[in-house]
Amino acid sequence: MTTRRGLVAGAAVAMCILLLLAVVEQVRSLRYALVAGAITVAIIALVWLIPIVQSSLWPASLAEDKRIELTDKVRGTVVQLIGAVGLVATAAITVYQVSAGQEASERTLRLTENAQAAERFGRAIEQLGAVDGEGNAVREIRIGGLYALQEYAFRSASDRRLVGTIVAAYIRTNSNKRAIPSKDLPSIAPCRPLTRQIPVDVSTGINVLRELFPTPVPQTGAPDPPSFDLEGSNLVGADLHGLDLRGANLSGAELSFADLDGANLSRAQLGELEARYACFAFGQARDAQFTVSGQATAADLREAAPDLKGATFIGFDLTDAALPRADLRDATLNGVTVEGTDFAGADFRGATFRDLTGRGNFSCGGPHDFSCDRIAAHQTAPR
Repeated sequence: MTTRRGLVAGAAVAMCILLLLAVVEQVRSLRYALVAGAITVAIIALVWLIPIVQSSLWPASLAEDKRIELTDKVRGTVVQLIGAVGLVATAAITVYQVSAGQEASERTLRLTENAQAAERFGRAIEQLGAVDGEGNAVREIRIGGLYALQEYAFRSASDRRLVGTIVAAYIRTNSNKRAIPSKDLPSIAPCRPLTRQIPVDVSTGINVLRELFPTPVPQTGAPDPPSFDLEGSNLVGADLHGLDLRGANLSGAELSFADLDGANLSRAQLGELEARYACFAFGQARDAQFTVSGQATAADLREAAPDLKGATFIGFDLTDAALPRADLRDATLNGVTVEGTDFAGADFRGATFRDLTGRGNFSCGGPHDFSCDRIAAHQTAPR
């Protein structure tokens, strides 16, 4: 009887303490306190009832003192089992709380990093338009903004494409096209770099694009870069080697003396392109369009003919490229693939051919007495 009263009193005291703590805490804590109180009452009931149920199964002839002794032992065993379960539950709850805390910390860290990255991104965009008190471009600050965008781009593939589009727009708007008089276009050795440099910030932008979108290794299935809009850009003498320009819009761009060694121009829009004495070596321009798109008159098409006078094509892939009416006077085509290439109306006067590859299914002919046989004579079928 004394034991029963002690257990009941202990339960009452525990409930009073839990209720008192719940009153001090918020209403949410009150719910937790009530649940804890219910669990406490359930545990006390188990500690009390299990020995009673167990003792009812014992023989009636069992002496009273022996019955009490066995009941206490059963109760002690139950308490030990409950304590073990409680210990395991406490350990599990602790592990859960630690894990939840770590996840919360990681979420907070990611949010903080994203906020800081967004701030750096916005600051970099502002740096791209840096000017001094007289409105002149401060190229040093702009270069810093370009490199800050490059660092931001490596966060994810979508960020890389976003930065690529922004940098291409910067190059386009800060490299206004300037006409180059013919007297400034001397006959130089093939693929010889031009000593005149493009603006340093534009050159930096090109380097950033090459770092983010290098020409992919063949057969790797690399995703296409964003369709860079470089229409009308002045990239005279630019170093575009190894740059992935698949699907880019270079219509009306000035690429004279540019180095496109290993560049990939597949599916690029190259109408009205000026690339006199440019170096196209060991790259490709599969399905590239050197013509204007959409509705155009015959005069428009003549005006849009790509100017590739003196250009050098070495080991270049022109499969299915369209170069009708192209000016290829004095050009060099060495080891070029001309499978399905459209040379209709192209001007090849003074051009040099060597080791062309393909199956002969290309088109040519035009007003300059150029015969397809001249290409065919230097062409070998691919293996």
